[in-house]
Amino acid sequence: MSYKLFIPGPITVSEKTLRAMAQPMIGHRSTDFVALYNSIQPDLQALIFTKDPVYISTSSAWGSMEGRKQFAKNSQPALTTPLRLSIMKPRAVA
Repeated sequence: MSYKLFIPGPITVSEKTLRAMAQPMIGHRSTDFVALYNSIQPDLQALIFTKDPVYISTSSAWGSMEGRKQFAKNSQPALTTPLRLSIMKPRAVA
């Protein structure tokens, strides 16, 4: 059977993708998410050529800006939360 996804499509969706999309979502406050987030940090750091932590935001750019503003207002970062928001600075091109 052929399935189509209509954003921004239509595009044909493979059986592998369809099975992956049928899996239950991981809660962003679960231990599974923390393990997943920690496991991808080295690859994200390599991808953007940094040794600093890479912060992920699942919101729009506006949400990232608001999150960064709130993050900066705190005198100390909340180290107990698995997800912190930040706006990444573009790296200099040599």
